[in-house]
Amino acid sequence: MKNAYLICPVRKLTETEKETINSKIANLRKVYNLYVPYEQKQDCDGREICERNRRAIIDADVVFVWWNATSEGSVFDFGMFYALQKRVVVLNDIVRTENKSYSNVLDDIREK
Repeated sequence: MKNAYLICPVRKLTETEKETINSKIANLRKVYNLYVPYEQKQDCDGREICERNRRAIIDADVVFVWWNATSEGSVFDFGMFYALQKRVVVLNDIVRTENKSYSNVLDDIREK
């Protein structure tokens, strides 16, 4: 089974958003060993969380994204998968901005 990583909000994740994400990733779990940050223990310091996420992104064959540009963790993880040149699939709609933004970059590089 291939490995995958899900970029998504954790701290500011609403229950409605979590339910929507869970319904989107249910079928992915049939094909991928999917690392979902909000399912991981968050009772350690931030550096350990970043290390665990980094290891999971390195091991991922593909990175799935539920994009929320206001999520600091998602932006941080974006930088990691971008630097590692990982294949990326976006699971939700991206709102392009008039100015430069991570949203625009993600929209430009994602699989269509």
